[in-house]
Amino acid sequence: MGKHMQPDWKLEHGYLVEIDGSPRVRTRLQILPPHGFAGKSFEDFMQLGMIATALPAVNAIPAVCAARPGIVSYAELPLVTAARLVGREPSAPR
Repeated sequence: MGKHMQPDWKLEHGYLVEIDGSPRVRTRLQILPPHGFAGKSFEDFMQLGMIATALPAVNAIPAVCAARPGIVSYAELPLVTAARLVGREPSAPR
């Protein structure tokens, strides 16, 4: 956004999520390149951003294909989650 936007929010890498409740929750989500990534140009890093942007749409394909014919809203589709991947070792085959 830059320094000329109002409010002048502190820029941080990733997303800082804070929930003010009982208990309070604060977490930082960072999008990092994969291990062994050797980006040499701006385009290499932009490709990572494009992949991260496309992931929700690509992961929603099975739910969209299974939906009833016609126009379907977000409220009618299930949340796209990391089902069957939670707790799996990063090197485990899929």
